[in-house]
Amino acid sequence: MYNHGITITDDGRFEINGYPDGVYVAAIPEKHAKKLGHLALHHQDLIFASECLDRLNRIEDLPEVWIVRQSLFSSAVISFYKCFGYSKRRSSLQRDDIYKEDLQKEIFEYYKDLRDKKITHDENDWTQSCAMAVVNRAGVTPTVPAVHSVWMGADMITEGAWNNMSSLTRDALAWVTEQYDSESDRVRDLVDGWSHESLLALPAPLLRKPGPDSVGRNRPT
Repeated sequence: MYNHGITITDDGRFEINGYPDGVYVAAIPEKHAKKLGHLALHHQDLIFASECLDRLNRIEDLPEVWIVRQSLFSSAVISFYKCFGYSKRRSSLQRDDIYKEDLQKEIFEYYKDLRDKKITHDENDWTQSCAMAVVNRAGVTPTVPAVHSVWMGADMITEGAWNNMSSLTRDALAWVTEQYDSESDRVRDLVDGWSHESLLALPAPLLRKPGPDSVGRNRPT
């Protein structure tokens, strides 16, 4: 899986660099390209998760970098499970397509629960708080001079957690890469059978530059 040879200009156009006989870059019609595009997006998310875990493994477990370690791990988990969750604009990966052993599925569900109940929502007892009142001795006013809250949170990052998430991510990335390469070959064989004239008649691909106005809208494809 690769995309070298094609670069994107500032205005979203594509330029050919690695194909000496190339004269045009054509946009593949959506009905033939959708699966390939979705796999490419999954691949990018899994690469991001993998790089977060790689950097986490290089950071020494010290109090002053606690927030960095937690952020990297949380980002890896969120990016990984984004590929398996519901989306209105791309198909989801299916757990059982990738993980065949019961233990793998159990680990997958464990970290999905961590993502759902701890990282993105606050629903389990991995985060707790307790409100308490300080009570003075009899005869002292006020009776309650202060009210405080104490927070407690479980540490998500253990050696086992890193190993498990790394294994899940590595297996998913390998599966997606294999699927992408297979689908890429299928699409190339398909369009290679079209006439030169029909290929040149296809529109050029265009990526829309995102901005603040589009943050709350679903993209077209």
